[in-house]
Amino acid sequence: MTRLFRFHSEFDLDAAPGRVFEALRDIDSWPLWWPQVHSVERIDDVSGHVAIRSVLPITFRIKLIALVEDSTSGTLKASLEGDLTGWTQFVVSPEAGRARLVYDQEAVATKRGYGLATSIGAPVLVLNHRLMMRAGMRALERRSAGTP
Repeated sequence: MTRLFRFHSEFDLDAAPGRVFEALRDIDSWPLWWPQVHSVERIDDVSGHVAIRSVLPITFRIKLIALVEDSTSGTLKASLEGDLTGWTQFVVSPEAGRARLVYDQEAVATKRGYGLATSIGAPVLVLNHRLMMRAGMRALERRSAGTP
């Protein structure tokens, strides 16, 4: 049974929105600051392979293909192929002198052997994703604010 996962998160980051957007746009640097992003291998100007692993001993290999890169609206959207299929989106906007980041994703875990696991262990997979995002956003805030 295939299960669609929908994620929605909102983060207030103590950093300039433009710096947050640029850090997210620079996907090649993600492994330098986002602990759960293990590697990025660029294919071309709009796509690349990413390997991610959070708390669970599961590495997802995903091909990201840029769909929207709009600095005016602060929107970055990409399609997902591989172990996850769907889409992911960041929207960065100014709010009270800080950056407001809204993250949305809809994806199906297509990694071989995870059909049953996604239906039985869905709460664990959701928690795993939440922990990955929280750690990544803390690191993004530090990077965007210029602190180590």
